[in-house]
Amino acid sequence: MDESGMLMKVNFKFQEDASDLDRAKVLQLLEDRGGGKVAPLFPGDADPELGSIFVAEVPDGTRGHRAIAALNRSKAVQYVEREPARKLIR
Repeated sequence: MDESGMLMKVNFKFQEDASDLDRAKVLQLLEDRGGGKVAPLFPGDADPELGSIFVAEVPDGTRGHRAIAALNRSKAVQYVEREPARKLIR
């Protein structure tokens, strides 16, 4: 099966100096692009470094690649990476 129909998780971290407005624009951009559910990776953590890391659960690979491209273009985002698919072998 190709990845176009598979859920893709995308992790990204905001720049330290990204304003609340910049962050809101990035989250809106993901929503507009069909980015699925977006949430902090460490919800409620008081550490600003950990609080700036998010995960987007994108419904399929096609939209996932679009989300990665959009995040890579944003100056408010420090890094973006696809979370590898995990498969239990036992």
